[in-house]
Amino acid sequence: MRTVLLGSIAAIIISAHSANAATAYDAMRVVGKEKSESLLEKITEVRGLHGSPQPTTWKISTKETSYDIRGAKLTSTSAGRALTPLNLSELKLDSDGAHTVAEREAKKAAFSYDYADYTLRSGAQSTPVWEVRLVDEGHEKIAILSIGADTGKVLSSEGLKKTATPPKQSIAEKPKQQPAYVKDDPANYDPADEPKPQPRRNPAPQQRRDDEEDTDPGIPNPGYERAIDTVASHLKLRGRQLHSWFDRNVRPGGRPTYGPSHTTNDERDEPRQPERRPSKPDPNETRYYKPAPGERLRD
Repeated sequence: MRTVLLGSIAAIIISAHSANAATAYDAMRVVGKEKSESLLEKITEVRGLHGSPQPTTWKISTKETSYDIRGAKLTSTSAGRALTPLNLSELKLDSDGAHTVAEREAKKAAFSYDYADYTLRSGAQSTPVWEVRLVDEGHEKIAILSIGADTGKVLSSEGLKKTATPPKQSIAEKPKQQPAYVKDDPANYDPADEPKPQPRRNPAPQQRRDDEEDTDPGIPNPGYERAIDTVASHLKLRGRQLHSWFDRNVRPGGRPTYGPSHTTNDERDEPRQPERRPSKPDPNETRYYKPAPGERLRD
């Protein structure tokens, strides 16, 4: 049972692989194998429709007969196409290569398509030419490209409009507009009529105002002196506050040194008197007992 199941799966895979889309070269090889190799020199046209990207069926035509190739099998025949035979010695681009070139051009023009039709014929100079038709999903837009099968170059295209890139703005300065009287008679030109230059975004600071008094460059500006005095007074106040905090929290018996009752620097520099401590009582000293209110004295 297992052997039969594996054999059926392998048959399905082989049939699906044979039905896969082949290129135009593969289809021509099938004709040469099934009919005759000499028949390849009489091919006048190769056509494939609805390729995504390659068609499932190719039609190889001669003047007498057309052969339909599906996968690796010759399926049917029909009437031929009386056209100029292809010069296979100059054929260097297969259908997959033609699709690559057409897809590249479609991406440049931002053209989206659903499938591609391929036709290979002899061109004006007896060279093979690929005609690739790109059709969108709604069958409304069609782009046609002619690609040289010998060089791979795009010979012509229709329906592909390349997006025009906006021109780069020139950085060169615009020409100055001269007054009308100068255009009429250049001899009337006066430099005073030239427009004044625009101020810079960050203009240089003015060195000195007109109403400022002339002072010696060695003497600092009075404004700086006022600022220095303000900073100095602030630092003095902070110094007194720190001294006061130090006296209150570190020195024993200290007192505030700022405010209405602060001391001067001269008083702070004087030697500090040692703190008086009570002397220890003499153990032989007679002490009298003082009763508490309401306490009865003993005999």
